[in-house]
Amino acid sequence: MQSIIMIVSALVATTIATPLPPVSPVPTCHGIIYDPSQYQCYANQLCPIINGDIQLTCDTACYSKYNYTCSTENKLAPLPHVSGPFVIQVLASTSNLNGSYVQACTRRFWIGEGPCTSCPQNASQAGKCSNGYQTQLFEGSALNSAAPATLGFRQHTRAIDSVLTALSLQNVQVPGGQKYFLDADGALSFTAPNSSITPRGAVLNATAYQNGMFAYDEVNFPPSAWVACPKINGSSHTGSRAIANGVWQVFGQLKGVSFHAQQGCQGITLLAKAVQNGSVAAYEYT
Repeated sequence: MQSIIMIVSALVATTIATPLPPVSPVPTCHGIIYDPSQYQCYANQLCPIINGDIQLTCDTACYSKYNYTCSTENKLAPLPHVSGPFVIQVLASTSNLNGSYVQACTRRFWIGEGPCTSCPQNASQAGKCSNGYQTQLFEGSALNSAAPATLGFRQHTRAIDSVLTALSLQNVQVPGGQKYFLDADGALSFTAPNSSITPRGAVLNATAYQNGMFAYDEVNFPPSAWVACPKINGSSHTGSRAIANGVWQVFGQLKGVSFHAQQGCQGITLLAKAVQNGSVAAYEYT
């Protein structure tokens, strides 16, 4: 009996002697409890953090610096559109994706793979092949002013060229060019070399702001307009084979297309980063 009393006394003493860890204060903003990883608290309001994009405040509005500027009079104004070629950089809340570049390969766009390019022997001998280490695009609205000086295929007088000038193009040398678009399943895709043919349901004419967001009007389903899904079965977010580590396919969240967390997809933001105008990025993307 005495041993039992001693054990109980020891337990009580231990419990009394061991202090509880301090309880972290619950963050509040203007009396509202919030998650600092999801929101930023300002003097007048809470603004969301979306895929690593910390929204700023302009008067009573929250805005992204990748879409707008806020004047000294607290008026929002859209950023200018990209006037020349650009590359696409990823903005994400996770370090494995943030800062990566999007590349063209196998008619799709990837993070961690590509670019895939080729150049025929006759073009190579003529010195028309670029090193192709970047995937460069043009915004549709910028073509009339920027493309003629850089796109080699504009030197050709084929009828197809006049059609392509009004659409979103890749910065390539191949006659007839290549277009990029959103496929019906949301996959950011591009056409075969020397082709203007896109599949039924394809979405064209992206918007690219100067060192700001790259987006389509049809992709407007928050919180993430874009998602990156692990490469599975050599292609996309569906399949039964093992994931290709470090390789992600880029999709736009079109209406009616769903992406599930169990597939490993992550919300991302795509940024258009202007590059020096003057030469093509590749003869063609494959």
